[in-house]
Amino acid sequence: MWVVADDRNPQIRWEGSWSVRDDVGDSLGAEMGPPFLNTMHGFTGTTGGSLTFSYSGSDVRVRVAVTTDRDTTDVIWPDYVCLLDGSPIATGNITNSARAYWKHELCTGTRIPEGNHTLQVNLSGKEGVNMWVDTIEYHPSPGADISGWLRVDAADENINYSSGWDRAAGLTHSNGATLTYNFIGEAITWVGFIPGSTGLQSGSASYTIDGKQPPTYFAIPGNNASEPKDQVFFNISSLDPGTHRLEVVNGGNNGTAALGLTHIYTRNSTRVSTPPVSEPPAPTVTTAKGSKGIIIGAVVGSVAALALILLLAYGIIIFRRRRGQTGVVLGGRLSGQPTTGPVPDVGLDGPKKHGTWNHNDNILPPGRH
Repeated sequence: MWVVADDRNPQIRWEGSWSVRDDVGDSLGAEMGPPFLNTMHGFTGTTGGSLTFSYSGSDVRVRVAVTTDRDTTDVIWPDYVCLLDGSPIATGNITNSARAYWKHELCTGTRIPEGNHTLQVNLSGKEGVNMWVDTIEYHPSPGADISGWLRVDAADENINYSSGWDRAAGLTHSNGATLTYNFIGEAITWVGFIPGSTGLQSGSASYTIDGKQPPTYFAIPGNNASEPKDQVFFNISSLDPGTHRLEVVNGGNNGTAALGLTHIYTRNSTRVSTPPVSEPPAPTVTTAKGSKGIIIGAVVGSVAALALILLLAYGIIIFRRRRGQTGVVLGGRLSGQPTTGPVPDVGLDGPKKHGTWNHNDNILPPGRH
């Protein structure tokens, strides 16, 4: 995913004799498609110029174009130097010996660590050559503000292809092959290419947003000896801000021009990641504090149980001693009567007698009168 800074972005600082065109359209060459948002900054002749752009992210690239009215075999093409945070990262010559108009990507090929960076591009001017800057694109830092325009290339993992697509090539001839892409934003643009299709009829495809019917159809020109690139097949604007789903279905076949995708632009958007898989709640784990409470409770309970056992044992001993004198047996019989109920209110030698207690009064309590 790339954040796209159009040439009119106020964060770009221009130095030199730059001019602005905001009505370019396809006039620079239909074979390579229009510039982004139909605008470009450029200069003519030997004056040259430079630009500076600060961003938060990693890899960066600058998309430019050159034009000339001369025979391309008799042109000296401009040179460029890319500086990142003051250090050179790329230099070269914008060679264009085959066509009078071509798009190039500058400042690429160097892996840039994530962080805050300042890019500077110095461009030389050459006689008879027009130099144009279209966009600056960069990979954003995690959590960085990426409102505005995004570019998602055809190989992006968030684009879902059905069977029948050649994902590596970004095209399909299969009838009914689909592509879906979830995005957050208010506008989306499909930019594709038309594979060489000499002898093939024109193809067709359709798209829907959020499944709304009927679909919208668009044509794919056939019988192309060349391979036009950066072709805008459709542009959907004025969507309600929020999450949307694009679905594109190929209506052609092996006898028609293939449906091709180069990249997708979205506006005011944030990348949509695959929703996380729901997992069952983790079992409750007793904390160390809780474990300590359980241990203390167990110890206290054990001590209480032991004390009860000792008390019962003491009582048994006392009763056994009394048994030798009175014949009272704990849990047995007293005076021939079962002890299933309360112990009869008896004295030491039979039924309770009123009067004074003998010498065993300290063992059994007085009976009730």
